[in-house]
Amino acid sequence: MGFATKTAQMQAEIDELTEQVEEARAKNKQMQKQMIAMEGEVAEAQDKLELAREENAQLQGEKSALTDAVKSLNKEVSKLKNFKMNLMATLKDDDQNEFTNDASGDRLVSSVLQSAKPTASPRQGSILSERTGAYGNTPSASPARFTNGGSHSSTVTSPSVGGHGSPPVGINGAGGKVDGKEFFRQARARLSYEKFSQFLSNIKELNAHKQTRQETLARASEIFGDANADLYATFETLLVKHLPKYQSTLKLYFFDDCVTYRSEINEVGFPRQCDLPIKPRQKRRLGESSATLSEGSASSATAEGRAKMQRQAISLGVVAPVVLARRRVAATPAATSSRAPPADQKSHFLGRRPSHGASAPPRGPPSLRAVADAAPARAPRGRGRGGKGGRGGGGGGGGSGGSSADVSTSARIQGELTGARDPRDILAIVDADGDAFDPIHTATAIHRIATHTKGDATRESVTSSPSFAALMDLVRANLGGMNAQGLANVAWACARLDHSPGADLLDDITAGLERELTAKPPATKGGRAAKAREVKPQAVSNMVWALGSLRHRPSDECLASIFSAVAPRLRDFRAQELTNVVLGAAHMEYVPGDAFNASVFDAVATNVQSFEGQETSNLLWALARVGARAPDELVSTLLEQSAAQNLGGMASALNLSQCLWACAKMGVAPPETYVKAVDAELPRCAARLTTESVDCILWALATMGAPLGADAMDALTNSAARLADRMDAEMLVKTHWALARLRHRPAPGDMQQIVSAARRLVDELPADDRLTVMHAWGVLRTNPGDDVIRAYTADFRGEGEGEDAPAGARESELDGDQAAKLLCAYGRTRHQPPGAHAAALANRLVEEAAEGSLHPGAAVLGLWGASLLDMRMSTKQLDILARNAISQDKKLAPRSLAKIVWALAALGYDPTPKDLAALKDRSAHAMPRLMAKDQEALREALARLGDVQITRA
Repeated sequence: MGFATKTAQMQAEIDELTEQVEEARAKNKQMQKQMIAMEGEVAEAQDKLELAREENAQLQGEKSALTDAVKSLNKEVSKLKNFKMNLMATLKDDDQNEFTNDASGDRLVSSVLQSAKPTASPRQGSILSERTGAYGNTPSASPARFTNGGSHSSTVTSPSVGGHGSPPVGINGAGGKVDGKEFFRQARARLSYEKFSQFLSNIKELNAHKQTRQETLARASEIFGDANADLYATFETLLVKHLPKYQSTLKLYFFDDCVTYRSEINEVGFPRQCDLPIKPRQKRRLGESSATLSEGSASSATAEGRAKMQRQAISLGVVAPVVLARRRVAATPAATSSRAPPADQKSHFLGRRPSHGASAPPRGPPSLRAVADAAPARAPRGRGRGGKGGRGGGGGGGGSGGSSADVSTSARIQGELTGARDPRDILAIVDADGDAFDPIHTATAIHRIATHTKGDATRESVTSSPSFAALMDLVRANLGGMNAQGLANVAWACARLDHSPGADLLDDITAGLERELTAKPPATKGGRAAKAREVKPQAVSNMVWALGSLRHRPSDECLASIFSAVAPRLRDFRAQELTNVVLGAAHMEYVPGDAFNASVFDAVATNVQSFEGQETSNLLWALARVGARAPDELVSTLLEQSAAQNLGGMASALNLSQCLWACAKMGVAPPETYVKAVDAELPRCAARLTTESVDCILWALATMGAPLGADAMDALTNSAARLADRMDAEMLVKTHWALARLRHRPAPGDMQQIVSAARRLVDELPADDRLTVMHAWGVLRTNPGDDVIRAYTADFRGEGEGEDAPAGARESELDGDQAAKLLCAYGRTRHQPPGAHAAALANRLVEEAAEGSLHPGAAVLGLWGASLLDMRMSTKQLDILARNAISQDKKLAPRSLAKIVWALAALGYDPTPKDLAALKDRSAHAMPRLMAKDQEALREALARLGDVQITRA
C-alpha cells in the first residue's frame, strides 16, 4: 500500500508538472498569436500602401486623360464660336430667309402660343390669415366659414407672382404689342449657342406637358440671366397672354390629431394631400379646444406661394419641412375653377370604397367627413385594366381593352407606385386610390413597401398602420386575379416585413401557385393545344422561401403537388432560386422526397460553377435539414469551389459553420482543401462568430472527430469564451462535450470564462447534462473549483458528507457508466469527494460487473478514477472487476486493458495465480499493439501484481 501511495503522489506531481507545462505552452501560443496579429497588421499596412500607390498612379492617368479631354473640348468650343459668327453674319445679310432657316424654332414658339385659348386671369386679392398670432396680424377679409365636421376655415388669396415680380414689358416697348417672331429673333441673336439650345429644349418640355408653366419660366429665368431680363419679361408675357391661369386653392387643415394638406390646383407636381400626426406639444400651441382651418388661394400656384404657405405651417411646429405624400393631381380646369363642387358629387378621397347608395354611411374619421364632402370631385375611376365592364362586372377580365380614362388612371397609379421610394408615400397612394386598385396595383404596392422598409422600428410602424391594414384588405379582395408572380410578390413582401397575414390567406396563395404550376394548356378552336402561361422560377423560389420564413406549412398534398411540378424545371433555376426552394422546405420541415432530391442534385451539378459561398452553405444546410445526403463528389466540388472563393469573404464565419454542420449531419467528410481553408480562416474570422456559429462548428468537428490546427482551435475556444455570458444551457453542454471529444483544453483565461457560464447555468441543467459537464472537466483535467463541483454533483450524493457516513439512495439510482464517469472526473480534477459517496460509486461498479452488464469503457473509467483517488477497495471487489475485464476479450481495447491492469496494481490488488495467469495471457496478446510507453507501463503494472517473469515482446 505504501508503494501505491508513493506512486499516486508521483502521479499527482506529474500531473501538476504537466499542467505547468501546458500553461507555459498556452502562454507561448498566446505570444505567437500576438506576433501573428502584429505581422498581419504590418502586412495590411503594406497592402494599404500598395493600394494607395496604385490609386495614385490611376489618378495620374485619369488626370492626363481629363487634360486631353479639356483640350479637345476647347477646340470644339472654338469651332462652335466660329460657326456662330458665320451664322450670325449670314442671318444679318439675308433677313428674308431667317425664318425659313429656323422654321423649326418658330414652330416651337407657335405651338406654345396657340396651345390654349386666352382666358381671363383670376382676381387678385390680399393675403389673409385666420389663426391669430400664427400667420400674421392681417385681419380676415372674408367671414369665417364652418363645416359640418366642426372645422374652422378662412379663405386666403394671393396675387399672381411672376418670375421677376414686375409686369412684363415687350420687346417693342413698354405695354406695346409683343411679337413672337421678333422675340425669337432677338433671343437667337443675343444668346449663345448653348443657351439658345437649352431654351429650345425648355419649350419642347412645355409642349410635351412634361413640366408646368412655372417650371418653364424658372428655367427660362436661369437661361436668360440678369443681362437678358427684358427677354424673360417678353417670354413671360407671351405665356401669360396665350396660356390660361387657373384659379387654384391650397388648403391647410388643422384637426384634433392630424394636419392635412389639400390642393385644388391644376398643376402637375404638387401634393394633393399629406396627413401628419400632431404631437401633444404642437396641439397645445394650436389650442386644446379650437380646431382651425386655413385655406389659401394661390393664382397659378407659384413656387413662392407654395413655399410661403409651407413656411407658415412649419412655423407652427406641426408640419415637417418635407411633404411626405407625393400625390399628383391632373384635374380639369372646370373642376378646379369652381369654389364649391356640385352637390351630387362625392369625394372618394378618404374612404376605401365609394358608397353605393344614399343610405351608405360615410367612411373616414368623423372630423374629416365634412371636409371630404366639400373636397373637389374627381372623375370616377375604372375598376380594371381591360374589358368593357371592369373588374366588377361586364365582360372585362384584365385584357388590353377598356376606356381611355380607365387605362390612363391605371397607368398613372402604377407609375406612382413604381416611382415611390418611401413606404409612407405608397400608403398615401393606397389611401387615395385604393378603390381603383386592380391585382397588379395591389401586388406592386405591397412589394414596394417591403422593398423600401428598412429597420425593425419602421417595419413595425408600417405594418401596424391602418393604411397597411386597408392594403391587406385589398390583397384579399384581389387575390383571385393575381398570377403566380403577383402571388409570390405578396408572400415575399409579408415575409420580408415579418408580417403574418394569416393561415387562410397563405393557403390561398399556395393554392394559387399550385393551380398555375399544374394548369394544362387550354385547347384552341382547331383542337390544337395553346401554350400554357409560364411560371417563372423566381416566383416559385420567392413563394417557397416566404412560406418557410413565415413558418407556415400548407397541406402535404399541396406541397407534394408543387414540388413534383417544380422538380423537372430545376435546371432552369439560378443558384439562389434553387437554394431558396430547398431552404424554404427545410424551414417548413417538409421532406420533398428522393425524386425531388435527385433533381436538385442534377440541377446543382449542371450549374455548379454559379454557386457562391452563401448559396453553397445555405444549400448544404437545407439538404441536411431535410435528410437528403448529397453525393460525396458533389459536396466536395461545392466545398472546394467555396474554398477557392475565400469561403465567402466577410460572410465566411456563417458559411463555414453551416457547411461543417451539414457535412457532419450528412456523414460526408469535407475535402482536405476545404479543411485547410477553414483552418486558415478561423483565426481571421473568429471575432465575427456568433453563438450559433460556435455551437455548429464545435458540434460538427466533434461529431466528425476532426480537430483543426492549434491556432484554429484556440481561436474557436476563445470565441466560445467571449460569448460565455450569452451561452444558454444547451450550448454550454455541447461546448464541454465537444471539447472533451476533441481533447482540446482551452487556455486558462478562456476556460475560466467558460466555467463562469457553467456556474451561472447550474440550476438550469438536468442531471444527465451536469454529468456530461463533469466528465468533460475530467477529460480536460480542469478543476473549476470545489464549490462548482459540489454544485454539479449535489443530485448524485447522499445525505452523508463525512468519511464514515452511510451512502444515500441517490448513488444507488446511478448506473455503472454514470458512477464510473463521476469517479474518473473526481480523480482527474483532483477533487476529494466524501468517502461514503466514493465508496457507494465503487460499489455500483462492482454490482454491475458481477451481473456482467458493466461496459468495458465504464470499467476503465471507474478503476482509473478509484486509483487516482487512492481508494481502499476489498480484494473481493477487485477480483470481480479484474475477472470482468478478463472476460471482455473482444470488446476491451489493448490500451484500455493496460489502464485496467495499471489501476488494479495502484489499488493494491493481490490476484490469485489463476487470475494473474489470465491477466498475463491477455497482456501478452495486447502488448504488440501498444505504444512503447504503454508497453512499459503494462510491464511495470504486471510486475507489481506478482508477475516478475514477463519478457519483452
